[in-house]
Amino acid sequence: MLKFRNRVLLLVVMSGMLYSTIAESALIRSGGRGSPTSTAPQSYYLINDADTVMGPYGTTLSAYDYQTVMSQAPKYGFTSGNQHLLPVPGRGCYQEMDYDTYNNTPPEYLPVWGGCSYEFYTDENLFAFGSFFAYLVGAASYDITWTLSNAAGQMWQFTDADTSIDHTGGSQYLYTDEYGYQEYSEQGMVFLNAAIPFDMPVGEYSITVDVTMHSGSDKTFFYYQDEHSGLSVDCMTVTNPDDFCFISGGLYASDTLTFSVNQGFTETLRIMARSQEVAAPAMAGAWAFAALFMFQRRRRKL
Repeated sequence: MLKFRNRVLLLVVMSGMLYSTIAESALIRSGGRGSPTSTAPQSYYLINDADTVMGPYGTTLSAYDYQTVMSQAPKYGFTSGNQHLLPVPGRGCYQEMDYDTYNNTPPEYLPVWGGCSYEFYTDENLFAFGSFFAYLVGAASYDITWTLSNAAGQMWQFTDADTSIDHTGGSQYLYTDEYGYQEYSEQGMVFLNAAIPFDMPVGEYSITVDVTMHSGSDKTFFYYQDEHSGLSVDCMTVTNPDDFCFISGGLYASDTLTFSVNQGFTETLRIMARSQEVAAPAMAGAWAFAALFMFQRRRRKL
């Protein structure tokens, strides 16, 4: 009976030590988000100031060469229903669907997306990344703000050194997909890499991201409101040359562009405490105790 109890005790001790060493962060990837899209294309351009003109309503483009200028400038085009920012763990964690999918399919047959979630332990850094579709090559700078908020109304924001953007693509390793291929970042992808603040409690948070692009001193952003409609052109008589024709409507100039996650398109981040933490000295002592216990039992048999 004593031998049986000793065996049970040894099994319990060793099982407890094995379990206490198993602790890892998890990246939970699930269905993703979808959004209906309209058929009204829109675009943003980043145009050199040397190719702009000053009309009576502000900075604009000359009607004589605007098509050439716009075709040569960095461009991002989209339809009105698309999401400009998605704070998701992976590129496969969101899905765009066109208008016909929603218009022609009964609601009960539409796919259901649970979104994605990040999970971290309290002793880990927060690492998140999202797709910034409206990234334009050549912008002077980018202000990135990640926001975490909980059900209690508390909010934490991360900017500056805690954030970054991938200018070239492929600079950061993201994850290994279900087929074993390594996935890397794409151009314009935005990142959060920050220590968990000491005052941030364990729990579940909504995570969103905002990006503001600055055109710089020698460039201007232009927004083409609806590419289904032609741009409005006006001409005014001047001394030299005789006529000055410019884009007067449908094209809007700005020095900054700000993009935010649309309402309802947040994702989830969880911060967890390690439930089975054992200090390294204590673990070493436990293993030594187990070894001594086995040695003593073998000596008694001899």
